[in-house]
Amino acid sequence: MELAPYTKTAYLVLILAFASSCKVYNPQLAPLPLLTERNELQIDGGISAPAGCNVAIAYSPVSNIGIQVFGSLSAESGYHYQGAIGYYWNKNPSLKYEIYTGIATGNGTAFKTSRPGSLNGDYSTYFLQMNLGQESQWKKPVEYGIGLKFGLFNAEITDNGFYESDGLDPVVYSNSYFLIEPIAFARFGNKKLRVGLQMNGVSLINTRQEQRQIPYNTVALGIHLNYRLKMGVK
Repeated sequence: MELAPYTKTAYLVLILAFASSCKVYNPQLAPLPLLTERNELQIDGGISAPAGCNVAIAYSPVSNIGIQVFGSLSAESGYHYQGAIGYYWNKNPSLKYEIYTGIATGNGTAFKTSRPGSLNGDYSTYFLQMNLGQESQWKKPVEYGIGLKFGLFNAEITDNGFYESDGLDPVVYSNSYFLIEPIAFARFGNKKLRVGLQMNGVSLINTRQEQRQIPYNTVALGIHLNYRLKMGVK
């Protein structure tokens, strides 16, 4: 009953999660952990639209240092894995800041419905991410915030008649882009278990005028469960 106010949003994400993706890259819904103390552990699992599922683990091994690993999988688009390490601090008990640096790798495939042909890409990303969040104590804890991820996106693209429709042999491109990915989220629940809603956007900006733009989804929505606990002893 406690989740009733968010049911409509959850249903929307579930419906969209079955929509066709068919793009080389999707915005990645890695949760903003907003860690607060040493030995804090967070485990997340969720679904997203475009269609996919994901899991994340964040942990603070020492005070003010956070580590996060994240992975997503889509039957149509492909996979994405990333790891990040960073620094977090609290300006006051409810306002939280984080900055992470990380590496990501993945694979995606795009199709055209009008004619045969596909575009497959293996990519890697080197990124920096800044997060800002706040927790308010109403009847239950409510956590919300924003983030900004940016970096360099490199891709090896194999064109099987997607662009070069007259060619019989695959054409391989080595492309690079500047990645900008804004993030907004909210989480509702109790101290240990929360339901999160998240939206990511992305823009891939060509670094060279002559290279082709890869097809990608500009927006992704997701819903996830966030479980947190304290490991060990202070």
